[in-house]
Amino acid sequence: MANPRQREATWTIKLSGELVVANGRELESSGDLDGAWNRYQAALRFVSQMRPFQTNYQFHRVNEVEHLVLGQLSRWVGRKDQTIQRLRAAAD
Repeated sequence: MANPRQREATWTIKLSGELVVANGRELESSGDLDGAWNRYQAALRFVSQMRPFQTNYQFHRVNEVEHLVLGQLSRWVGRKDQTIQRLRAAAD
């Protein structure tokens, strides 16, 4: 069982990631797909930076953030106003 400090850190990680993704969704809904990509990319970097420091208790929360980002990216890729140029730039 995690101690209170570990639980607090775990929820801070999860909420931080969710806030970055939520900001990306806002940018995406306003048509700023480049800005949204930057947020999603930042969230993925955040997850990868948190992974080496996670405890067993935090493992699931970090994975939840990663799944949230990947799900949002699949929607971002499939948008009708998406361009091949933007997708190529994101892949680089």
